[in-house]
Amino acid sequence: MTIIKSINDDLISDRIRDVLISPEITKVKNKLLDGNYHVQSIGEPYNVIEVICELDLAQKLILEDAYVRDEPLTVDIEGVVYSGLLDKKPDISNYIVNRYTKKYVARIAIISKEGAA
Repeated sequence: MTIIKSINDDLISDRIRDVLISPEITKVKNKLLDGNYHVQSIGEPYNVIEVICELDLAQKLILEDAYVRDEPLTVDIEGVVYSGLLDKKPDISNYIVNRYTKKYVARIAIISKEGAA
């Protein structure tokens, strides 16, 4: 089971549609005077965890508050816990369940050092 929580242990979502973990590193590419290329890796590798999840209004507000305050989130993927900051503003869209209920779908990206190669 995959869940997303705030730093205060508030549940953001346990209704996860998709998770993608991709290792990243900052690279600088330069063309030398003789025509060859030089690639330099800067820093240490990190993971970008992209999650698509369903939210209700209260969970949406917690997620937006974490983004505004730059608070770390934790993502527990089958017992492996990643913790980190949001990479960019969450992409949130809404959908209507019935005429009385509105839910939200969020696409979020978290930068984490845990589990990086």
